[in-house]
Amino acid sequence: MFIKNLHLTHFRNHEDTKSTFEENINCLVGKNGSGKTNLLDGIYYLCIGRGAFSYTDTQHLQHGKTFFSLKGIFDKEGRTNTVQCIVEKGKAKVIKLNNKPYPKISEHVGNFPCVLLAPNDTDLIRESSELRRNFFDTIISQIHKNYIQLLIKQKLILRQRNQLLKDADQQEKFLKKDVLEIYDEQLLPIFKEIHRFRTEFIQEFMPIFSEIYHSLADEEMKINYRSHLEEEENRKSKKENPTFESIFKGNMLKDLILQRTEKGTHRDDYKFLLGKKTLKHYGSQGQQKSFVIALKLATFAIIYKQTQIKPILLLDDIFDKLDETRIKNLLKLLSKSDFGQVFVTDARPERTRKLLDSFGRPIAFFEVKDGSISSNL
Repeated sequence: MFIKNLHLTHFRNHEDTKSTFEENINCLVGKNGSGKTNLLDGIYYLCIGRGAFSYTDTQHLQHGKTFFSLKGIFDKEGRTNTVQCIVEKGKAKVIKLNNKPYPKISEHVGNFPCVLLAPNDTDLIRESSELRRNFFDTIISQIHKNYIQLLIKQKLILRQRNQLLKDADQQEKFLKKDVLEIYDEQLLPIFKEIHRFRTEFIQEFMPIFSEIYHSLADEEMKINYRSHLEEEENRKSKKENPTFESIFKGNMLKDLILQRTEKGTHRDDYKFLLGKKTLKHYGSQGQQKSFVIALKLATFAIIYKQTQIKPILLLDDIFDKLDETRIKNLLKLLSKSDFGQVFVTDARPERTRKLLDSFGRPIAFFEVKDGSISSNL
């Protein structure tokens, strides 16, 4: 699968940008702030249905404009597909496939798989568990259509349950328990199904990730999935009695006091380890950058394995903070024909040409300047 044509209108610093891309490697060069990353964000948006760097659609609007639109023409298994996205202030977002709007935006996720590697990806290591959950949820959603529906249901029921917890005053708290139990009966099977998806995913993902990381560097890296439901499985193995269901229900009083739902898969986390130590505290910049590169290339590999569709691979400023050995190993990986369409951005065209000169695949170069893109150089 690859994108043939892209048209951005009022999207970030792109007033009216059109371009035709090649099926293999497309290299976007230009100064910092010229709009290279925004082009990748536009492609990502068309594939996933939201931006890569912001969950707020209005932040993608060009200054002073009331709408933005994106249009991409994709070749998927030899068939041409047109994806359009229109976001206008005060109106619901519309995504169309071949001129037909999706009844639900979530139905678009997974139809045009895409993987983005960006400089701020090391935030996955340093920042909150929510960021890591969202990252892995996006991967699983591109593989399993029904998974995203579980996430939507979980979010809706949790919002209603938490609102009830906040609204209940001291006298009403115990009267609201019956209503809370209704929400709990809906949440518990969703928690268990989400936990199952995540557990099965990480078991298949880890060997792929480890193999790719070892081709970049020699350190031992691990990803541990942590969940309240995982704790239940550990208790079962130790023949301890409490189940997650009983613990969750027994936590109701604490939830009422804190006015939020404390236990469940919405609190899951993924721990990144360098050997037995946390990568966040003990990993160097090069190790952390190598980790997220392996994370993203493993994402490509598992999506391709599960769907038989090669995702579009977007690589934004990937050579930053990597030593020569790691760059050499990365380029060796990328030169393989396993990858389909690849986009690479760099602010130093001379470096990019030199690094990519040894590739055995066709490379198209484009210059991005002031929110516009040149023809193939």
